[in-house]
Amino acid sequence: MYKLVFKGEIFEGRDVERVKRNLASLHKMPLSKVEKMFSGRPITIKEDSDKNNVLSIKAAYERAGAVCEVFPKERAALSNPAPAPSAATAPPPPPPPAVQSPSAGKPALALRKPSPFPSTWTISDCISEEEKRKRLGSIIANGILWLVILLLVFSSMGGMLLLVAFSWLMSHILAEYNVRKLQALGTTASKRQFPEIDEALTDVCRRLGVEKKPKVIIVAASEVNALSIRFARKKIIVLFSKTLEGVLDNPEELRFLLGHEVAHIALDFGVKGYFEIYKPPPFKAARELTCDNCGSLVAGDPEAAKRILKKTGVGNSLYDRLDEEYLASEAKYITSGLTGYFLKQKLAYPPLGKRIENVSLFFAGASRNAL
Repeated sequence: MYKLVFKGEIFEGRDVERVKRNLASLHKMPLSKVEKMFSGRPITIKEDSDKNNVLSIKAAYERAGAVCEVFPKERAALSNPAPAPSAATAPPPPPPPAVQSPSAGKPALALRKPSPFPSTWTISDCISEEEKRKRLGSIIANGILWLVILLLVFSSMGGMLLLVAFSWLMSHILAEYNVRKLQALGTTASKRQFPEIDEALTDVCRRLGVEKKPKVIIVAASEVNALSIRFARKKIIVLFSKTLEGVLDNPEELRFLLGHEVAHIALDFGVKGYFEIYKPPPFKAARELTCDNCGSLVAGDPEAAKRILKKTGVGNSLYDRLDEEYLASEAKYITSGLTGYFLKQKLAYPPLGKRIENVSLFFAGASRNAL
């Protein structure tokens, strides 16, 4: 049996902060916990394991930029002998603690699964089947609406255009005021506080092709889980503390949550969003499925995607009691019959079972394309 030990050393030429972030991603733990691994004390990463398994973990650490040492279990014991007992038979100091995973019951090192999605995929590859079916109707409805607006502008001899211009000017003047007012309710995620959110957001924007990173503001718990807002040209993601507390220690769930909201910003507040003046509830529900697909794309883990959806449905404490087959049948019942038809015309969010089923199909489709 073998033992893997880390002493806080990194390879020459590597940036220590970058190595720490790599290890945080590797272990799926917050950066604050990884900081403790660099105290200078030897830390047991893996013990009582076969050589191939230990070498595989050692290779993962080396790719992250960290230096580890492998010892046979007997040699490891000899290389750190316990101190001889004193006259007062004082007990030897306790051995250095092994790295603990943030999730109880999981192995000490949890390596991130490779994403099933091609690296070239972007938001356009995540459009849900529901939104594709409703796209033509949306284009026609909004085209007619824009035609009516243009006719009104010409018929009013430009008076309506002046009104629109005044409204646009006021919204830009008040934008910074509204953003700061929202910040006064909570705080902003940045490199100095909640660095894991800032880093994940940077990766999510790069993966989805969003050039300008939106500001993330964290406020106290609310009836919703997260939302994206636009004040003129300022685009904001609001995360609510109750939801965030359940996903902050899981990088994949955090990336899903951020990816979902970044997709809303790109689709609802981008060029397409300016054209889509009219979005009926069924189209909004279809757009939610598209944003779930975008969250899945950046998370890369189907179980994490379904887990965060369950948490947004019933909370961080009860999500593991949900049954996916029951949720799927419940979603079909909710939208069935004449009552279900009228309800679908009012629902801007799909039922939870529908969202989980959509994510499963999205991952399954990616796996088939990879074959």
